[in-house]
Amino acid sequence: MTGHEQVLQRMRLANPAPSSDPEELAAVLSVIEEKRDAIPTAATSLSKGPSRQIAGRVWYRRPAAVVAFAALGVCAVIIPIAVFAGGGSDTVSDPSPTAPSTTIAAPTVATAPLTWERVHDQNAFTDAAIVAVTTGGPGLVAVGEADEEALPDEYRGDVAVWVSADGTAWERVHDPSFTGEPDSSCTTLSLYQGVWRMASGPLGIVAVGRDACNGAVWISEDGRTWDEVIDDDWLGNPVAVEGGVTAGGPGWVAVGGDGHGNGAIWASDNGVDWTASPDSDLLAPTGSRVDLLDVTTGGPGLVAVGSTGFIGTGSEQSAIWVSTDGFDWEKLPDDTIDHGALFRIARDETSDRLMAFSRPTVTMGQWMTWTSSDGINWSPVASPGKFIDGVVWNDDRLVAAGLVSTDGGATWTDISSDLPELDRSYTMRDVTGFGDQIVIVGYQLGAAGQAGWGTAGGSTAAIWIGERAAE
Repeated sequence: MTGHEQVLQRMRLANPAPSSDPEELAAVLSVIEEKRDAIPTAATSLSKGPSRQIAGRVWYRRPAAVVAFAALGVCAVIIPIAVFAGGGSDTVSDPSPTAPSTTIAAPTVATAPLTWERVHDQNAFTDAAIVAVTTGGPGLVAVGEADEEALPDEYRGDVAVWVSADGTAWERVHDPSFTGEPDSSCTTLSLYQGVWRMASGPLGIVAVGRDACNGAVWISEDGRTWDEVIDDDWLGNPVAVEGGVTAGGPGWVAVGGDGHGNGAIWASDNGVDWTASPDSDLLAPTGSRVDLLDVTTGGPGLVAVGSTGFIGTGSEQSAIWVSTDGFDWEKLPDDTIDHGALFRIARDETSDRLMAFSRPTVTMGQWMTWTSSDGINWSPVASPGKFIDGVVWNDDRLVAAGLVSTDGGATWTDISSDLPELDRSYTMRDVTGFGDQIVIVGYQLGAAGQAGWGTAGGSTAAIWIGERAAE
């Protein structure tokens, strides 16, 4: 039995068919085995889930509660998040001989081009930088950093939130949860607060980041009113939940590290109480480390990606973990993807196809894309030619913040020249789908940020909206 077959067997045993009749159970398992290669396993939708309105806006510092309903269906909501730092050639060529050979022949799709419009500058964008965006609240919710001297002191934290109903007019939200306070034990940190990723789902919106020395998340039901959560597991570890978050498992699943070189995964049914997975596959061997860099629904239920070894050295190796419920995780064999760290993963909600993105290594000098229909068996697609920190599926195309593919990721075209009022001083950081539109967010870095005084100082937030051109 191969390593992949052993994983499949363990996943089936961990999530058996709902029958008490031995003969019926055997028949069901037989059908699953026969159809496994023809019909990929997909995460089921969570039609409804627990909802909790938190009274008051306070800090939460409580032990992670044990969540006692691992049999809940896995939520199939995924908000793919993309981050990109400008630059690159107009058209990306095929991978060089040093990269893994392409084994998937992607279909050629006739796709209407996107036309792009720059959202006009407004007061909410001044001295600000947007780093992540998702659907939710009144329509769209974005997070980042801001520095507004005109605001009262209680609203001058580093974390900032914007909301919009249509993607064109934006309002900056002022909430006491975003008032970072100095911490004398964190003198090496130039910012008191920071956010990296966000996701939305049936339970609302979650943004993950740090507050001084501690990992932190902020939760909201409407994008306007927020509560900050700091779990005991994140105290003294500012990069605890830096990997990412997705709506899945019991409600939410976040990935990151424990501050000591080990990977870490947490699950929560309400965004407030988080339980860390005890899985030994997340522990780093002596003299090595494990990094969890992203997570999504898909495959057996959830798929997390990252790396083992030290990134940027000869020990770096891509790594994948799968789970049916968000609590129990199984690491796939090391040779599943033989490349560098997998830093982002995205799922197409229409086909359940997964696409992951890996960085070059010392011996394999190409950025690469990989695809899977079940989260367990993976194949190389091609090289995008440069860094892609995520992607959003838009019907028959893949759009990143700066790149687009119309053939399943086999080739990528730089769209920077299509974005109005874009030059090298701008950084594109995230992308999301919004109905039939694509929204890219980022910022123009100001002089203060260039001098190392913080990203928001003197910067201007920027947003572009793409629509299908009239045929």
